[in-house]
Amino acid sequence: TVKADICETAIHAHRYEDDNKNNNNNGRFVNYNSLPDIVWDVLLPKHFSVEVEELEKMKRVSKLYSKSKDRDTVEWKGDTDKKKQALAADTKVRDAVDKFLLRESYQKMEMLSAKGGSS
Repeated sequence: TVKADICETAIHAHRYEDDNKNNNNNGRFVNYNSLPDIVWDVLLPKHFSVEVEELEKMKRVSKLYSKSKDRDTVEWKGDTDKKKQALAADTKVRDAVDKFLLRESYQKMEMLSAKGGSS
C-alpha cells in the first residue's frame, strides 16, 4: 500500500543518513500519541534549540482556536474522542491494515522513536 511504502521509505532514508554519519540528519520519528508533550519537552528545546521564553509564548498561543474569528480569545477544544468513536465502526478494516500492511513498519518507527530517532 501507499502508506506502507511511505513508512518504509522514511525508515530507509533515516537509516541511510545514520549509516553515512551525516551530521545534517535532523529527522526524528515521533509517535502521534506522544503529542503535544514531546513537542514542548523534547523537540522544540532540544532538537530545534527554542529558548524558554519563546516556548512559553508558543504554549499560550497553541491553546487558542486558530480558525475562530476571535482567535485571540476562544480556547481550542480537542475532538479526538469524537473521531475515535467514528472510527470504532471500522475496526475490522483497521485490524486488517495493521495485521497485513503496516505492523512491521510501525514497529520499526516506534523503535527509532524510542531511540531518539537514530538507528
